[in-house]
Amino acid sequence: MEIIKRKAKNFWPKVIAVLKNKGVIVFPTDTAYGLGADFLSNRAINNIYRIKNRPKSKKIGLVAASLKQIKKFFRLNPKELSLAKKHWPGPLTIILPLKNKKIKLGVRVPRLALARQICGRYGRPLTATSANIAGENESYAPSEVLKQFRRRKYQPDLLIDAGRLKKEKPSTLIVCKNNQIKTIRPGPIKI
Repeated sequence: MEIIKRKAKNFWPKVIAVLKNKGVIVFPTDTAYGLGADFLSNRAINNIYRIKNRPKSKKIGLVAASLKQIKKFFRLNPKELSLAKKHWPGPLTIILPLKNKKIKLGVRVPRLALARQICGRYGRPLTATSANIAGENESYAPSEVLKQFRRRKYQPDLLIDAGRLKKEKPSTLIVCKNNQIKTIRPGPIKI
């Protein structure tokens, strides 16, 4: 796993190249370090499941640059749109249907500017599942990420070193059905 500092001269070309090549990056999110990959690439998604040793029955959440970017890929009803405008960027994940597909995924716009910038420069949302082996603790520092994957056959391709992150609660996760809001995972935002 290659490590890159945010201030490195080749930062953006390196990050975007890994994503375009269906690779997996480790990047800071609002809560912990996450595994980022192109959510529309089966190969990239399979890499994440292998890296995490996670059952494929568990979905992977996404982060996006903005509400505008989310609207390119997902359908939002009026209630979801209202909640998004009120709470994004912020710790609210909404399960939304992909346009032209029967798949629903949890997506949010994070507060952390770097996470939004990566999605913006790449041009689409990215996965943001925690950068750890399934069942292990989340990683809040690059050293913790390296320790998690040190002896693993499958590893992320690139680690963005943004230093130690402040521990935060996971986002509130909701789904909207028939104009009713159901909280799947309680978090910082009370709906």
